[in-house]
Amino acid sequence: MNVIFLIINIMTRVLIIISLFYITICNAQEKKIRLYFYDCPTNNYLHFRASETSALYQITMQRYFNNFGFSIQYRINDKFYIRSGITDKKQKFDMSLHPYNLHRWNAFYYNGYPYTGQEGEIRYWGIPLLLSVKMNNIKKLSIFHSVGITTDIYYCNYNGYVTYVDTIAWTTPYFWNRGAYTDNIQQSLNKQTINATFSVQADMLLLKNAGISVEAVFNYGVMNFFKDTKRSNIISFEIKAGIFIQ
Repeated sequence: MNVIFLIINIMTRVLIIISLFYITICNAQEKKIRLYFYDCPTNNYLHFRASETSALYQITMQRYFNNFGFSIQYRINDKFYIRSGITDKKQKFDMSLHPYNLHRWNAFYYNGYPYTGQEGEIRYWGIPLLLSVKMNNIKKLSIFHSVGITTDIYYCNYNGYVTYVDTIAWTTPYFWNRGAYTDNIQQSLNKQTINATFSVQADMLLLKNAGISVEAVFNYGVMNFFKDTKRSNIISFEIKAGIFIQ
C-alpha cells in the first residue's frame, strides 16, 4: 500500500510539473510563468526520541548543507500564484544503536563483536506544492507569501562507516561496510516524508524578462523521518537565492 501511495504521489507531482511546462509554452506571451534556478543553503534540526523497541538510540545530524534546485511559478491572477519544482537534498547522520534491540536491524558482527552505530549520507528530492499570494503592486519588485506542503522522496544513500565495540580493548574503532549500512538505513527510513512549508519571497526584475530572487523557507516535518521512533521530525530553514526568467 505504501509503494502504491508513493507511486501515485510521485506521478501526480510529475504531472503537475509537466503541466506547468506545457502552460509555460502556451502562455509565454502573457508572462504567466516564471522559472527559478537557485542555490539553497539549508540548516536542519532533528527532533528525535526513540521508542522502547527502536534500534535507534541517538542521532546527530550535520545541520548545514548546500542544496540546488529549480521551481516554476504560475500566475492564476494578479494576486494568487501556484508554485512547484524540485530540490536535490542531502542529510548526513551519525547514529548510535540501542544494544538491546540490534536484532531489529539484523545485527552485523565484526570479529564477533556487534556494531553499535554508523554514519553516512542519504539523499532526497524535495518537491514543493505551494500557493503564493502577492503582497504588493510595485512594478519591479514583487513580494510573495507562500504556504503548502513539500514532499521529500528518498532516492539513494552513500556508503558509510559503522562502529563496533571491542570488549577486550574497550574501544569503538571504525570499519567500512557497505552492506550493513545500506540494509540498516533502508530498513528504518521512511521513504517519503511530508513537510508543512511557509515562505517569504522577493523578486526583483532587472531586465525585461529576467531578474533575481531571494526566498526564506521554513519546513516542519509532519511525518516521522524514521519509522521506528516516537518522534523524528526534521525542521529546516532555507535561504534560496537565484535568478528567474519569464
